[in-house]
Amino acid sequence: MKLKNSLSLVALVFISQSGLAIETTKPELIGVSSEHFFVPTGFDDNDNAQIVVSGNLPNSCYRVADPLVKVSHRQKKVYVKPQAYVYPSAWCLQVLVPFTQTLNLGVLNASTYEVVEVGPQDQQSSHGKMSIKKSMSNNADDFLYASVKSALVSHESGKNILSINGSLSGSCMHLKEVKVVHKTD
Repeated sequence: MKLKNSLSLVALVFISQSGLAIETTKPELIGVSSEHFFVPTGFDDNDNAQIVVSGNLPNSCYRVADPLVKVSHRQKKVYVKPQAYVYPSAWCLQVLVPFTQTLNLGVLNASTYEVVEVGPQDQQSSHGKMSIKKSMSNNADDFLYASVKSALVSHESGKNILSINGSLSGSCMHLKEVKVVHKTD
């Protein structure tokens, strides 16, 4: 009987404490560094230009946030400042947390833009150039593209093999060609 009363008392303590407000601290938004910028080619001045940023956050207390993106048409530069939320916690797994973000830059004027990362201490580093061409028609695209649903790189016999999965929007369509743009770095 004594054990039953002790367990009831412990359960009562847990139940009564569950109604207490737990002090929480809001996460802090900080600048972080990326590891890779992918600056695709092929955009023209009626496309939503995009770049892809990826990297690793230091532990599980970090969550990727929307980066600050500024396009300077006058300077012909795209500034990107990657950011993350840091959640104060005593229980952070000490593992790298990968992130990948596709950044929509909007419709840019025909020109060549330098892509610049603004680091955590506001240091700047160039990640290449993005050429925006003049559109050859009033259509959304100069060519009709197949819809790509997935792309997978596998390694077989010491070679990298890219498998692309997608669909065409009509039965009268056929695939004319696949262009692979390979950039160093």
